[in-house]
Amino acid sequence: MGGRLFPAAGGRPFAVASPAAAAEPTERPGDGVEPWAGTVRSGTVCSDCSDCAAVSVNSSEERECTTLGSATDKAANPCSVLGRSKRIGERLVAEAADVTGLPYLSVRFGNVLASRGSVLTTFAEQLAAGGPITVTHPEVTRYFMTIPEAVQLVIQAAAVGRPGETLVLDMGEPVRILDVAHQLMEIAGQGVDIVYTGLRGGEKLHEELFGDGEVGRRPAHPLISHVDVPALSFARARRHAALVGADAAMVDLLSGGRSWASSGALLLPASGTAP
Repeated sequence: MGGRLFPAAGGRPFAVASPAAAAEPTERPGDGVEPWAGTVRSGTVCSDCSDCAAVSVNSSEERECTTLGSATDKAANPCSVLGRSKRIGERLVAEAADVTGLPYLSVRFGNVLASRGSVLTTFAEQLAAGGPITVTHPEVTRYFMTIPEAVQLVIQAAAVGRPGETLVLDMGEPVRILDVAHQLMEIAGQGVDIVYTGLRGGEKLHEELFGDGEVGRRPAHPLISHVDVPALSFARARRHAALVGADAAMVDLLSGGRSWASSGALLLPASGTAP
């Protein structure tokens, strides 16, 4: 995955704090810049190990704040709680941009190598314990990116993203997880058994970068796609929660929102309708 790092972004100064709270402090790229980041750990109900984060980039010169929501490729045609919750997050970010006119946008990541919960970390631990290495399916694939690429994506998103958009990095071809396991064993000079555990509910054999109907444009950078995401109306969400209760409304959202139309809240706004 070499050669995908991005040149320094132009425009106003900004700084980014890593969602995983990097161990080493980074240089501030400009004066009068105050970075802020917050992370929330995903629960086991998500059937995945992932961080979600909001990163705000402030310039004392312009007093403008760019807020980035951290999403995942699982938000494209989601079929799991994690994917649907991330998709909801993308749409709420788009709504915030529509309502405020401020630069709220999202970045859609694949699997970040060597990050917390990475398959590399899991495989290394299994190797150190003498095996076996567990893989869900012999043909399962995932998109991967390095930590520097993930950080650069956040930085570039702050520089070139437009309010309400989701930005997606070109991560090359998906990688077969079984190949990753074999490569790690070869590097370690250690052979252990591989056990196939089977795909869990809501787990895809192959992830997607774009959902049905999404079109990626690359107006600013040859390796970053801009995707328009339909806003999820705050007003409709509140109206639906008032009708069916907050817990039922959240369950409905995470299950695909099929009853929103019957409540008049409409999860997917029809063209020309008022929010």
